[in-house]
Amino acid sequence: LSATTWALLRRLGPHARGMAGGVVVVGSLVMWAGMLVVGFALVYLPRLPDGFSYGSTLEPSMRGGLVDALYTSAVVLATLGLGDIVPVEPWLRLLVPVEALVGFALLTAGVSWIQQIQPALARRRSLARHLTVLRGAQADVGASLPTAAELAGIATRLA
Repeated sequence: LSATTWALLRRLGPHARGMAGGVVVVGSLVMWAGMLVVGFALVYLPRLPDGFSYGSTLEPSMRGGLVDALYTSAVVLATLGLGDIVPVEPWLRLLVPVEALVGFALLTAGVSWIQQIQPALARRRSLARHLTVLRGAQADVGASLPTAAELAGIATRLA
């Protein structure tokens, strides 16, 4: 996902490349969530409709397809709560809360990941601008190259 995103955004120019980090982070979270929804849906699919109780407005004989399994999994993973489809088999009654906890953990981990990576990305961007200004100053006015101490300071801030 990361390599494909970088390759696509590289073709769109330098401004698009600046968005690549954020696109990769969000894409990774969406990919994780999608794989979890599909994985749990494949567990629920053979148990539909007999392993679940349906609300009064739903006809159980019309249920049980892949769409219902994906719906059930997505609603549980997003911790929205099931109101119209409720598991009745004991092991499904244990599995559904586990999926909800995994969904909550995914949301928490995603937000934490973004909060942790944002300061590092801001530092990199700031240092890249600093180096660009140094290079531009050298080219424009023939300024001398940064000293070893200056470069060491920049490298330390980057690390």
